[in-house]
Amino acid sequence: MIVTNHPLASAAAAEMLASGGNAIDATIAALFTLTVVEPMMVGIFGGGTALIRLADGREMVIDGLCTAPSAASADSFTPVSDTWPNYMETEGWANRVGPKAIAVPGNLKAWCEVAGRFGRLALPTLIEPAIRHASRGFKVTPYLATCIADTAFDLVNDAAIASVFLPGGSPLNAGELLVQNDYAETLRTIAQHGPSCLYGGVLGRQMADYLQRAAPSCGSRISSAMRQSSANRFAAHIAAWRSSAPIHRARGVSTRSRS
Repeated sequence: MIVTNHPLASAAAAEMLASGGNAIDATIAALFTLTVVEPMMVGIFGGGTALIRLADGREMVIDGLCTAPSAASADSFTPVSDTWPNYMETEGWANRVGPKAIAVPGNLKAWCEVAGRFGRLALPTLIEPAIRHASRGFKVTPYLATCIADTAFDLVNDAAIASVFLPGGSPLNAGELLVQNDYAETLRTIAQHGPSCLYGGVLGRQMADYLQRAAPSCGSRISSAMRQSSANRFAAHIAAWRSSAPIHRARGVSTRSRS
């Protein structure tokens, strides 16, 4: 049985099983497809965890959560209150929206590492359905349309994002075709070069440059972290994965096997 939040993601998973893949392949293909059809919920720049039980009975926890950039500090945000209900809010919602809200991503590394260690199919095969739906387009669901409309006041602040989700200045409606050619190219780059294109590679540099342009006042410290810390940071966590050490928190990928 295959269950995801979108028919196209479920279809991608079924496609992997039909191609000789296993449950890991199906899961990773579904996740990449969800970054296209439900980008408000799943993304390569996000983070997450997984509990996996392999066919031989081994169980492991995969920690692919995000972490704050190494240059982040206690005064990165200005709180608006020390009391309920706004004690977690900051000026300008800077911790929720915009460049300062971006953490060092964990998802892409986690997905690729899991697929490489436990899957059967090559990464380009796993990403192909996502590339197909991004380049050819798909019909916007009522759920996605609602999310676009609800966040339009934030999306409009980024010209590139607005051009995709707010064409002509209006939110996409349910049933309209959504094509994401630029994201399809990003996925092709990942399929060709693997996660290293983000962690210390060309995609990471592009992200760092964007952050610098979008927020000159804070972008330098954030983009510096994205440029310099990612490769070493994630290499360290792969080493942790392969050891018998306990789970380490949220700096890419680590695991603990249950004996």
